[in-house]
Amino acid sequence: MNLSSDEHAAMDIHPYNSTAIPLDTRILIVGTAPPRRFFYPNGWDQEKDTPFYYGSRDNQLWKDILNPIAQDMGFENILLGSSDERVTKMKRFLMCGKIWMRDVLDTCPRTGISDQDRHIDFQTAQFSDFDIILKSSQVEKIVFTGKEPARWFFSKGLTRDEKQRQLYREEFSTLDRKRQKISDLNVCQKFTEPLSWPTLVHNRLIKFYIAPSPSRSYRKIDKIKKRGAYREILFPV
Repeated sequence: MNLSSDEHAAMDIHPYNSTAIPLDTRILIVGTAPPRRFFYPNGWDQEKDTPFYYGSRDNQLWKDILNPIAQDMGFENILLGSSDERVTKMKRFLMCGKIWMRDVLDTCPRTGISDQDRHIDFQTAQFSDFDIILKSSQVEKIVFTGKEPARWFFSKGLTRDEKQRQLYREEFSTLDRKRQKISDLNVCQKFTEPLSWPTLVHNRLIKFYIAPSPSRSYRKIDKIKKRGAYREILFPV
């Protein structure tokens, strides 16, 4: 397919980030960006993918983590039905828990054919403005689906002020080093304890969690432990 530079730029635009965050959202799940195929009209697998956040056939978040949690809570199987029906059930489940999703990237130019984050051109990518998002919302908890979206959130997404960005980068690096020292015997503690973020955001305390990556390639803990970590963070008893 031969595309003009304008057409290539249009294909870099995040397919779901333009959706408004529901006003009563209290928890925001934050990732990086969907695989490349979701950026193209009907580029996703019509049978195995779902056109929504973490809807990739290869991602565990809905299939192995959130859908089983939803069914335990009395919701019907989210992954049955047409793609439109699946998206509707995903949104309904999230909204019932006052949860929503947002990725750190509003545009996602890639330098290679791989969908891995290391092939994203972060130097030319446009980042979501979480300063505006948090100012106009009631979010109390942000759950990152891995270290990478957390790093870019604090480096680029939380403020436009470069001096403040540098402070946030340094603070995040310090907190992440402390987090990495937690014993492997208590590996789930790395995910279920919030970062000790010292700064109020718009005069309120927001708790930040780095949850285990739902990517199948992340194998430090199995899907059962991943599910347990997300359950504890999202639906604490």
